[in-house]
Order: sequence, then structure tokens, then C-alpha cells
Amino acid sequence: MADSSPESLLVVGPCRQETGGISQFIRGQAEELGDRLDVTVYNTSTPPERGALSAGGLAKVRWLAVAALSAIARVVLFPLYLDADVVHVHASSRVSFYRKSVYIMLVRLLRDVPIVIHIHGSDFDAFLQEAGPLRRAYIQTIFDQCSGVIVLSEYWANVLEAELDVSSISVVPNPVDAERFVPVYDVDPPRIVYVSNLIDRKGVEEFVTAIRRLLSWSDLEFTVDIAGRGPRSDLVTDLAAEFDAVEYHGFVSEAEKRALLDEGSIYVLPTYAEGLPISLLEGMAGGNAIVSTTVGSIPEVVGPDNGHLVDPVDVDGLVEALGALIRDDARRQAMGRTNRAAIEAEHTWAHISDRLLETYGGLTDGDDPAPDRVALGAQMSD
Repeated sequence: MADSSPESLLVVGPCRQETGGISQFIRGQAEELGDRLDVTVYNTSTPPERGALSAGGLAKVRWLAVAALSAIARVVLFPLYLDADVVHVHASSRVSFYRKSVYIMLVRLLRDVPIVIHIHGSDFDAFLQEAGPLRRAYIQTIFDQCSGVIVLSEYWANVLEAELDVSSISVVPNPVDAERFVPVYDVDPPRIVYVSNLIDRKGVEEFVTAIRRLLSWSDLEFTVDIAGRGPRSDLVTDLAAEFDAVEYHGFVSEAEKRALLDEGSIYVLPTYAEGLPISLLEGMAGGNAIVSTTVGSIPEVVGPDNGHLVDPVDVDGLVEALGALIRDDARRQAMGRTNRAAIEAEHTWAHISDRLLETYGGLTDGDDPAPDRVALGAQMSD
């Protein structure tokens, strides 16, 4: 890196949430870059709602009031933390974007330092397409305040270039702590693993329907492990009560999640919309074949050499893909090994840290900050 490379970094985003890809990324970012930069993390997490919104009534009003006061307090205190060479703001769509835009405007008003906006989330494309003229003008204004943009994949780079006037886009995929996963490739009978928030968008209903259908076939032998929590947990609770081959673990720790993925054979994520899901990458790190959907960045990392992709809400396709992998031990295990190798080649924190530092260095020395884009997984889909 050049002599003008930054010495300090301020990371802005939600870092204390139990779940969520942004929080996981920020925690890893602070840990991995801490030996190379002076890193400060400014937490923007809202207080956990713990069912207050679904409960309604006074509980909902109380939580909304606390969340609003907390958000205001964080904005008021933010200027005290602006002593950094580069500010890296993590944002998703809708409310997340508008909240983070306040921090971006404050940085621009108070300091003359480079700002990086890092776009996460599953529906930023829909967010842009649905925005009217006034909202689109505001979104463009926020991007104009930023010196660089980070996206998760070529798909999202193309979305931003098509919808906005942006420059200096860096493709930095989500990372995985690969060394913490120890895959077991020859599990017998094969184990299907579903680890996700149990919400409609993650395709939980389609997954449960497909598993129920597969378990009715007498020629298949497999087990199913499900972990996570959310408003559709009743579907997996009922499934586990109906079939001995299904175990629902509820919310699990990071160590428990890694153990499930290490001992799994097929990781399933029949999602409707995604950015680049860390859970899917972790399934790859655990040596699983992948069955997922043709949304977001997933086709850039999953192809015929390492998994099957189906359209969202396609239960028949999901059943066919899972059934084929359950029956074919050699192919399933080969896919798992291919996935592990792909994670080690492109998605470790060592690779991602270097790309982040390259981006920051470009911003502070005046060069084009965008590293050469990589189409991760292209070798798998030829």
C-alpha cells in the first residue's frame, strides 16, 4: 500500500445483533483489521424488540419510543467519534439506508475524509426500482457524498450502475472463518441442514413441504437438522413432531451452528431474495453440497459442480434437487469438497481483509480504489 494509506478506520453499523450478516461482518472486520489499522466501531443497533412488535399494544409503543430515543442519542453522540482517516458505513435498504444516510451526511459536514458505503441486504434492487423521483434523488445525493462503494458481487455492482450514477465500485464478497469449520464428508445417512431465520423470505414453507414429501418416499434414507427462530417456527416444530428423522434445534450458538454444518451433507436455502448470504457460504465451508435459488448473488457462487439451483417457490424443483443428491453419495461428497476449496480460495478473512485495505488505500492516495472485480463461482457454472 502507498505511504498515504490510512492508519485509522471508523466502522459504522449494527454490530451487536445476535443474528444478521452485517453484524457478523462488522465483528470480523474489527477483529481482522485491528492488527493493521486503528479500528473503532460505532454501533447503530436498535434495542432488541423481543416480540414487542408482534405483541402490539403498550409493549409495541414502549419499544418504538425506546428505539427512537436510542437512534437520536446515537446520532447526537456520533460527532465525538469522527477522528479517523476513513469512515466505512454499512447499510442495507429502506429504513437501514435512511438511518445510515444521516451518519454519512454528518461525516461530510464535519470532516473532509473518505467515506465508503457498503451495501448489504437482499432487496436493494427492489428498493431502488420502487423509489419515486424524490427518494431516488435523495439516494443519489447520499451516494454522491461517498468516495467509494462496496458491494457483495458483480450482480449488485451491475444493479447500482444501472440504477444510479456511481463510480469506484469495489466487489468484496462476504467472508467466512473457514478454519473454524472441520467438514465431515462421508456422513451416512446423509444429513440435510437448514440454518436460517424462520421467516417467509427464507423459503421455510417450501422447505418444510419438500422435506415432508421426501420423507414419504420409502426408497430414501436421510436425516434433517433445522436451526433458527422466527415467526414461522411453528412449521418446523410440527415437522419435527411428525418425523423422527427431523430434529429442530431452535436458536443455536455459533459453535453449535458450525457443528451442524460440519456434520451436514446438504445445506438448503430456498430463499426468495438475497445479497450474498453468509449462511450459504458457511454451508460451503462445512463441506456441504448446496441447494438454493436463483436470486441475488447466489448464482455467482453456486453452479452444477457444487450444487443445484431452483426458482424461488418451486417445491417440485426443490424435491427433485434434494432427492438427486440424497441418492448420489459420490456426487454429493464431491460437491462438498469443491465448496470447501472455493471458500478457502476466495472467501477467507485473509482475502477479504486485503481487498478492504486495497479499497481504503485507493481512497486516500487518490487512485481508483476499486480492485479488479472477480466473478466468484464462475468456474463452477461453465
